[in-house]
Amino acid sequence: MTIVETHVDEIVETEESDLPESELVVTHVPAAESGKQLNLVDVQIMSPCTAIPQRELMVRVHFELLGSEVEIWTEEKPSYRLELYLLDLERQVTESVASIQNRLEPGILEYEIDEAIPIPSPGRYELYALLFSLPPTEIRITHKGPIINVVPHPVSTP
Repeated sequence: MTIVETHVDEIVETEESDLPESELVVTHVPAAESGKQLNLVDVQIMSPCTAIPQRELMVRVHFELLGSEVEIWTEEKPSYRLELYLLDLERQVTESVASIQNRLEPGILEYEIDEAIPIPSPGRYELYALLFSLPPTEIRITHKGPIINVVPHPVSTP
């Protein structure tokens, strides 16, 4: 006899025959444990030139591949995607600002990607980077930050 406790603190008894005779148990092994791992080392916002008004910011994303099987994996030239999002901290709305898809190069374990994103309207934003490899090997990693403060351009008076 098996005893099961429910959420209302009462005891319910069930017979063994009520349980399934066989149960399939699948153990998911994360990619990081299988010898392949993505690591987002750094995400930076490069300052725009202040001499002339800019409409874009440059984002630099530095990532690396780690694990015992990554060099063999890069020989297959697997695809990866980098997505950049801005979270408007005042309105709590997220907007996609860039999506880059490319392939890993054989033997290359570190990457630096520069991507221009539009400067949003005045407000406070947090940048999110999502990096993942595409099937058949799926690995995902996210990076939160930095915070971006966009202030209105001052009106110049003659």
